Amino acid sequence: MKQIFVFMAMMWIGSVVMMHTANADTPITKEQAKKFYKDCVGNNLALQGMTPLQRDYFCSCSAVQMEKNLTVEDIQNFSNQKTPAGRAAMVKMLERVQFPCIIRPLGDNVRDECVRRASANPQFAAGGKKYCGCLADTMMTYVKKVGVAETLYRVNMTGEVRDPMESLLSSSGYSNELIRNYYSCFGGVLP
Repeated sequence: MKQIFVFMAMMWIGSVVMMHTANADTPITKEQAKKFYKDCVGNNLALQGMTPLQRDYFCSCSAVQMEKNLTVEDIQNFSNQKTPAGRAAMVKMLERVQFPCIIRPLGDNVRDECVRRASANPQFAAGGKKYCGCLADTMMTYVKKVGVAETLYRVNMTGEVRDPMESLLSSSGYSNELIRNYYSCFGGVLP
């Protein structure tokens, strides 16, 4: 799933530029959003960490958010990350399109991995569903409240451009929160 954000935005830039000559604040059309969705869903290489259902959700959500929150100029500016306009477009894309759309797939992944591990332990399997639901919910809440801002700060400070889910999962804040919630959810499930 490495560099999904960069790859998807770059593959889409060409189609937007070819479909439209932009003026100031040119809205993204429904046709452009639909093209993005089709390209995104069909891109198995960049979305390897997602199930087909998660991929469909992520691509659909991203297309809707892109149409609502970005302009053709944002997409065009995104192609040059070394300029202030390019960096601003990247941050806007992350903040308003990518991050809102990865929270649910991220929660699904946390829940699925937890259920897989819990089912391997017969003593824990009975409470595993409740525990794993707690863990997924608390991690999605963390990502909404803190994780996105933390990751955007890191992107702004370092210029690091990676796939948003990878950026979140590799952050020390996320790792620390996951460990804290392992224990917090465990106490709320087992006697």
